[in-house]
Amino acid sequence: MHTSYRLEMDRYELIPWIDKTLPLRGARILEVGCGTGSATVALAEQGAEVTALDVYDEALMVAEARCKGHDLRGVTLVRANAERLGAFEHRSVYVYRGDAQPTLAVRRSHITTAIF
Repeated sequence: MHTSYRLEMDRYELIPWIDKTLPLRGARILEVGCGTGSATVALAEQGAEVTALDVYDEALMVAEARCKGHDLRGVTLVRANAERLGAFEHRSVYVYRGDAQPTLAVRRSHITTAIF
């Protein structure tokens, strides 16, 4: 229930709103703290190339199943800590709902466009 609600909210409300500000088709997005992948799916559906990070293997397994279930291409899932953002070359980064640790890491990184 929770995961389907989050996907619907991201798919029909949050990500389309971001797409109006930062066109997502062809954008290279680093999603920090992807969790179970609801925003990952919605970002990829808009045509973004998404590298999604999370520290929890269980969450990444759910995110991988979601991406496969929606037959999405252009998604890379990585088990990584937000403190290592310098290792990723992306133009934009998406941090789900302003989580504190990733937000601080983005502010200290070289990434120029951040969506919180």
